[in-house]
Formats: sequence, C-alpha cells, structure tokens
Amino acid sequence: MNVIITSLDNNLNAKFDLRFGRSAWLCLYNTQSQKTEFLVNENKDIDGGAGTKTAERVAELGADQIISGDFGPKAKTMLEKLKIQMIIPEESNLTIGNIIEKLQKNIFMKRKFAVPVDSNGVLDAHFGHCKYFALHTVEQAGVSSSEMVVPPPHEPGVLPGWLANLGVTDVLAGGMGNRAIQLFNQQGVNVFVGAPQFKAEKLVEGYLNDSIEFSANYCDH
Repeated sequence: MNVIITSLDNNLNAKFDLRFGRSAWLCLYNTQSQKTEFLVNENKDIDGGAGTKTAERVAELGADQIISGDFGPKAKTMLEKLKIQMIIPEESNLTIGNIIEKLQKNIFMKRKFAVPVDSNGVLDAHFGHCKYFALHTVEQAGVSSSEMVVPPPHEPGVLPGWLANLGVTDVLAGGMGNRAIQLFNQQGVNVFVGAPQFKAEKLVEGYLNDSIEFSANYCDH
C-alpha cells in the first residue's frame, strides 16, 4: 500500500505538514517494501487550486492513503472520488518517522474484525457453522463500533466473499482450514487463528494490545 504524508522537509525527522495542497514536501511510503521517498510538492506556490492539483499528483503516485492536517473541500471531494483514504492524526506535532512507526503498527488503518461467536458472544470454535459473527470496526487503535450479524446458510467457500463484502479486513478464529484461509486472502482479508474461547471484544482488544498471541496468515496487500 502506498501512503503519502505531507511534510515540512525531506527527512524522517521533519514535522508533518498540516497543509495538504500547499505542503512543502510529499513523503511517499510503501508499507510492503518500507521504502521512503521525498518529493517536492510542485503545486505549493500556485495561485489557486493547489489542493485539487496536489490531489491529482498523489493519485498519479498511486497513493492509497493521504496523511495530512487539513483537506480543503475541493481536494476532499476529488480524493473521495479517487477512493483515496484521508487521515488526519490526532497529534499535530508528529514527525514523519513517528507517523511511519504508527503505520507499521496499523494504528491509522481503519480495520474491521470478524469473530465467529455463539449466542453469548464467545468465540465459536466451529468457524463454518457459527450462529453469529461479531463485527468490530477499529479506528485510531480503538473499537469505534460493534455489531452481531447472522451468516448465510453454510456452503463451502461462501463466508470469505460474504465477509469481504461487509468490509471485513481481519478474521480472528480458533482454527481454519488452509483452503478457507486462501479464499480469505484472495479477498484481501487477513486471518489470525489460534484464538482462545473468549468474548469477541476481548479477542479484538487482545490483538490490538498484543496481550493474546495468534498465528497470522496475511494477504498480499
């Protein structure tokens, strides 16, 4: 995934620039290769339309996410149309290095966890035959919303596509067959197995604060 961070200078110790369209530099960071490249924002001094021009530029660079302090209404509309996620950190004094560390810990990424559960909200060890899925949306390293959904009738290969369509990014489960894991990964969903039989909320919290150990099966994005 490519992330653009607006920056005041061209090094990791620079503070991130609170301006989007008129930021001095654009830091391009790839979460897979962990390579960083600083590019001059050539639109920062133009008379008008700096926000939309910079939005066009980051799209050309293949950005999936933009981290900045402020987005004007026109730039925001364009980035939404381009399906580029905009992130405004809660802290305004972060360096580029600080932000990259947070990216490596997935703190900025909006994630949606699915946990197979029984009627009491406790992990169901029988993934494919569970009564419910607990869905927990996480933003800024905290759970922002939760819901329980009833899965479709059991058929081989149905659940990965169904959960992916609900926006799920990660599955926490007790166990899962290799074929099911492959199907989830093909949908861009990460799978974490080896979960103990706790309530879904505790499993998600345990994942986020590293207090519960899982075996990871990542997708390629």
